[in-house]
Amino acid sequence: PTSCISLALALAGSIGAQQLLVNDGGIGAFVEVDAPSPLYPGGAVAGPSNVYPHAPFLPPLPALVPTGAVSIDTTTGATWYTDGAVITTVQNSRYGGPPPVPPFPGPAVMGLLTGMALDPVAGILWVTDGVAVAGIAPAPPGPMLVPPFGIAAPVAGPLTGLEWDPITGTLWACDMFGGAYNFFPGGALAGPVIAPGPVPAPVSGITVDKSGNAPLGLRSVFLCGPGAIVDVMTGFVMPTFAGLECGMTYHPAPSVFPPGGAGACPCASPGYAVGQALLGPATTGNPAFGVNVTGLPPGMIAIMAFDFAPYNPLFPVVNGIGCPFGLNFGSAFGFGTLADPFGNATFPFSLAGYPPGLTLYIQNIYGCPADPVLGIGITPLNQVVISAP
Repeated sequence: PTSCISLALALAGSIGAQQLLVNDGGIGAFVEVDAPSPLYPGGAVAGPSNVYPHAPFLPPLPALVPTGAVSIDTTTGATWYTDGAVITTVQNSRYGGPPPVPPFPGPAVMGLLTGMALDPVAGILWVTDGVAVAGIAPAPPGPMLVPPFGIAAPVAGPLTGLEWDPITGTLWACDMFGGAYNFFPGGALAGPVIAPGPVPAPVSGITVDKSGNAPLGLRSVFLCGPGAIVDVMTGFVMPTFAGLECGMTYHPAPSVFPPGGAGACPCASPGYAVGQALLGPATTGNPAFGVNVTGLPPGMIAIMAFDFAPYNPLFPVVNGIGCPFGLNFGSAFGFGTLADPFGNATFPFSLAGYPPGLTLYIQNIYGCPADPVLGIGITPLNQVVISAP
């Protein structure tokens, strides 16, 4: 489909951030929510899009300043997290991926960690203890790569969140009162300090829109406090669905409509349990991206339909079992494959060469004898924004 994709690039729509991943230290789980976009103008009001547990459970440590943090490898999906004392990983439940990194302590020259951010391209895990920022290797024992440094600006309080910005090659940090700081490795400011906004204190996490769609000065900057996420650039507020927040990061995973994931439009035929999953994060250059449709009868044909034009807001029902079709009949493309002996139809879709900001819409079509109209079932619409790693 490469030639079709190239012809469709000019039709790419603009859309906002995708998933915001919050570490809930109270229940020992990671909670993902949709950020505001044309598909979900209200953002997370649809509820969590994904929840998966710590492994091992690392509750935040008792301290005056919120400890703990989360980051995600936007090339593999590995979730990095800490309770403030030790660092480890667990794989995001959306994907398969590498084995976990065994727990290892934070830098001996720093205090309890309050923020963490991975740069997967350079291989640097940035950490802060609330006062200094440093870069360590993302592998045990985490040797120091960038010695500790401070931010070259007055900081209102202890730093409690950290994020890597691959678009500008800078870091973002927040203090516990809601101030936000954008700075280069080494501490020099990269932009004006953002004064505290209407974020519940203590603020415990910060992230930015990495989709590449918005001009640099207008990109969303999200802060996380008890029960709420606030975009300090617009003032937009949405719930976190987390109980004890201790960190937040951006995850380039799709928004799915209708809510409820792959089971939102099932085929009622006996023996069907169709599921749908992505093979990896939607980041530019990621060769491991793709779609896997599961639960099919072996040998059944399945089709991956996709479009770069804005989705069809009418979501017409095209069969008799109520599956809404979000693609445009005049501009969608598709290609098929057969389910393997385990019932999986896999569609690799390398993102090598595709820039951040490109928006892709995907639905899968498969045979469904229970449908009285077309004899097909349709998975929910995946809205995928290719983001910077």
